Amino acid sequence: MPLLDRSPLMGSRQTICDWCIFNDFEKKDVLSHLERIVEPMNTSRIVSKERINSCMTADEAWAQCATSLCIAIPELSDEIARVSTDAPRCLAPNKAKHPMPFTYDLGHRKLPFVSLHYQGCVADLLTMAHEFGHAVQIVASWKSGKGQMPPVAREWCAFISELAILQFNELSSASICSAYNADDNTYFGAHKSSLEAALLDGQRQYQYAWNYPLARYFSQTLFQRCKSTQLSKIYAAGANGGRMLNKLAAEYFGGHPLPFPTKRQNSDSVLMKNYFPEIPTEKSDLPAIEAYRTLGMMTYLDLDYLLGHSEMSISKYYNRLLHHLQTQTAYVVIGDENKPIGYATWNESDQNPEHVEFTRQAAPFGDHLRLQRSLKRRLPHAKTASSKNERSARQAQIAW
Repeated sequence: MPLLDRSPLMGSRQTICDWCIFNDFEKKDVLSHLERIVEPMNTSRIVSKERINSCMTADEAWAQCATSLCIAIPELSDEIARVSTDAPRCLAPNKAKHPMPFTYDLGHRKLPFVSLHYQGCVADLLTMAHEFGHAVQIVASWKSGKGQMPPVAREWCAFISELAILQFNELSSASICSAYNADDNTYFGAHKSSLEAALLDGQRQYQYAWNYPLARYFSQTLFQRCKSTQLSKIYAAGANGGRMLNKLAAEYFGGHPLPFPTKRQNSDSVLMKNYFPEIPTEKSDLPAIEAYRTLGMMTYLDLDYLLGHSEMSISKYYNRLLHHLQTQTAYVVIGDENKPIGYATWNESDQNPEHVEFTRQAAPFGDHLRLQRSLKRRLPHAKTASSKNERSARQAQIAW
């Protein structure tokens, strides 16, 4: 899924040394990162042919890509809206003429052109999210005046968009995650081997596939660890994208020597697995026990949420949650496996009883949209809602 530039930034005659320089890499750092990547097991790709939703059109899928990325990186909402509404696209091109998906950079002040074959399969949705990420990156980089981005960083932007559709989609998460994991066979298999061979040889001619392994690896590692403000800056970095991405990766790898991904346990594994124990099916007759049980579930969710409140002092954290329990402004959502999947706290105002402001929404396993739907049912009186998004520099955002 290479992005097509008007004037290619890397040519086939260039070597791995040129590639390292262009992406602001040191050879030793590339080798070090590649050693951390665990080659995936032979996950079946058959799942990619499963249809997402027989009623979902290509335009609806395109809108879903926009919504998901906007939730993940709200700072890019203007660029996302432009791409979603105005970017030229062909979602059913002549397959003989254009067999592969691509995003074409038409230059400054012009929206990029996106081409891909959408037939309603989970693989098609991931491909669409990937190309959508390319398009948003182009718009953001041109808007900032920083020009074209080096290939590893721009593929990173595309993979971040895939992770957004994984975490914030309204569809069958398990099927999409399985298809996503299956793609790792190529990125962390053949493409990783090709890059390693080039690093050892030193004279091999450039292949675009070299850009995928580290871009994929960095996206998986940084997506949950970074605030959206950090992610948005790389989208707009243009020619500085490689330098900024490497700096950000170095900061986080310093504290996480063995980051995600790890080896898959079986072919049905998904990107984020809820490992919490099931909650007791029978409720206690003692309100205090139920309250402590709820408090425990919220604490568990916060400890596993990398952008959570685990850095707070115990007294401050306890008093904050106790206040919401006493005022009945806290809600824990239980998933299909009878395990907590997320929770929220909010404030209500006597001056505007039809509005709530969420002070906390934590869903560490990617169930943000399910959490929001549950909150709408839990708060039928709330016609409008805003949220203090802890991944964003903005003070408040519209929740619904």
